[in-house]
Amino acid sequence: MCAQGHPNEPGGRFCQVCGTPFGAAQDPFAPASATAAQTSASIPFPPPPNTATPLWSAPPSWAAAPQEQTAPWEAPTAAGGSAVDAAITTADPWFGADRPPARSPDSWTAAFEPAASPFEAATSVFDAPPAAPAPSQSPPSPSRHGHRNGRRKLWWIVAAVAIVVVAGGSAGAIVVLHKHPAAASAAGLSTPTVKASTPSASLTPTASPTPTPTPSASLTPTTTPSATVSVGPGGWTYPKPIDQAAYSNDQATIGSVSCVSSVICYAADSDGNILASTSMNSWAVADTDSVAGLTGISCASATVCAAVDGSGDALVYSGGAWTLPVSVDAGNQLTSVSCASTSFCVAVDSQGQGFTYTGSATSWAKTTIDPNGDDLTSVSCPTATFCAAVDNSGNVYTYDGTAWAAGVAIDSNDGLTQVSCASDSFCVAVDGDGDAEVMTGGDWSSTTLSANASSVSCPSDGYCVAVDQSGDAFVYQQGSWSAETKIDGNNSFEVISCARPDACVAADRYDNVLYYTPSNS
Repeated sequence: MCAQGHPNEPGGRFCQVCGTPFGAAQDPFAPASATAAQTSASIPFPPPPNTATPLWSAPPSWAAAPQEQTAPWEAPTAAGGSAVDAAITTADPWFGADRPPARSPDSWTAAFEPAASPFEAATSVFDAPPAAPAPSQSPPSPSRHGHRNGRRKLWWIVAAVAIVVVAGGSAGAIVVLHKHPAAASAAGLSTPTVKASTPSASLTPTASPTPTPTPSASLTPTTTPSATVSVGPGGWTYPKPIDQAAYSNDQATIGSVSCVSSVICYAADSDGNILASTSMNSWAVADTDSVAGLTGISCASATVCAAVDGSGDALVYSGGAWTLPVSVDAGNQLTSVSCASTSFCVAVDSQGQGFTYTGSATSWAKTTIDPNGDDLTSVSCPTATFCAAVDNSGNVYTYDGTAWAAGVAIDSNDGLTQVSCASDSFCVAVDGDGDAEVMTGGDWSSTTLSANASSVSCPSDGYCVAVDQSGDAFVYQQGSWSAETKIDGNNSFEVISCARPDACVAADRYDNVLYYTPSNS
């Protein structure tokens, strides 16, 4: 019977139930200087074979540790080690007499598993007791080959684990950076750049540059109509709003436009704003008359213009800047202005008076045009030696470079609203009743339009373009007017200005502008 009280057969050395040795229990804390007999007594030996099944079972055959085969060059030598061990001992002084004693590779775990402590050996009911050598055998010593193979396997295991960790981390980083490009940028990684296809220049319009608030002295067109805008019926572009801030403020309207080229134009609105354009459909406020709303504007070139307002003031654009409003007709309303050159302009008012500019922004010479004091509605001066002015009574007055001639009644139906002259031998004046009076070689004749024209512009002899109060446009050439072309819905036009027969700009009552480019239709 063992110390735990389990019955056993006589002659046995270990309990068949718990494995406790029948001899004296070994002191786990025995000093290291114990005798060899004490050390031998503390080594547990397996119990004798027994047919009874213990509480634990031996590991299955598939779980048995594989036995390592010994290569021929690793066979034990007479000295107790392999030939390789002997060579290492001879060549390496580190493996001298102090190296551990050699042991044969009896088990794949013997190389790197520490020996069990005395109190752990054969005491657990869950661990199978180790096999013991024959009594006559001394305990085997580990060989140098076993330690080396164990370290080699351990290093291979560590290397394999490191490779797996590095590969897994790299794969994870690639996935994260692929999902989050910003992380790639932060990490300094370059990402592939996909070159976007560039649409054809003929399909994508190029944005027009915005003009400077004050136009420079060297304004030049920067775009061509066909490259930037779509052309609609009759060669006219579609309406483009340019003065919506003023219109939204108090329904201010553009009442006058003057163009010196197909895209360089100036416009004046009833809020006192002067708008400038250096490219098609690109307008900006260049100056503002803080005194009153502007009623007319005219430009002899891209660098010289004059504008007039409803309080009798005039502003002149010269040297790249606009002057402050100068009073030239105090108490009256200036209604129109026309500049034939950089040193000659004429303005008219609502009392039949005319004012001539000859180069000084503060000095406008006053003259009486209509002795009856009728409202002069429009004036046009193609040269410094010829001008024509019309009033709301259907009369026309002409200037020959020296004086104004007496008025001639040319329209008996209604008051004339605007006149435009290409030269001293060709002019056209329109009223609000569908009539157009044409002057050729000094003689006036009456023609009829199919609608009520509100404005007309004649860039050359025998050629004019007119717009009406219903969104239509007409062309006069070869002595007759064309049929109307609907270009702006039913919106009423306010004004039109043509720099050339194929370049006009019209503005409607809602501050939209349209460009006439018949060569691109």
